[in-house]
Amino acid sequence: AEEQPVRTSPAMDQKRMVRTGNRLDDARIQAAAFAALGVVCFAAIAHTCYHFPLFPFQLDDMAWLNAWLATTVLDYYGSTLCLVGIILSTESPGPAIAWSLLCLLLGSPFACAYVVYRLFWFRSLALGDLQAPARMQ
Repeated sequence: AEEQPVRTSPAMDQKRMVRTGNRLDDARIQAAAFAALGVVCFAAIAHTCYHFPLFPFQLDDMAWLNAWLATTVLDYYGSTLCLVGIILSTESPGPAIAWSLLCLLLGSPFACAYVVYRLFWFRSLALGDLQAPARMQ
């Protein structure tokens, strides 16, 4: 069987062609935003672990339950926003908005569906060519 070339999305093709001077600045802003999101999520988990230890489970303590519920929701949206960043960067606008809303509003089944879509359509989860990454300087 002859191997077919890996497909790329129109958004990825267009983004490869666009070479603006602001690209490095955009990447730095995005990196700073995701780093800040990671710090906020880490701080929330650390705070909850310190004040409301996960073990032993305290299913009769409303404060413990509320703290872990809030932390779990923040943690879910923290990781989902990372996936949404990838979706918005690799898909054309219409599908990007649709997949993002599905992941954000209806959760992990649609995040899994997006990964399955990428694997079936592009035969890979790779986001671009497998060359050494460009460094931000």
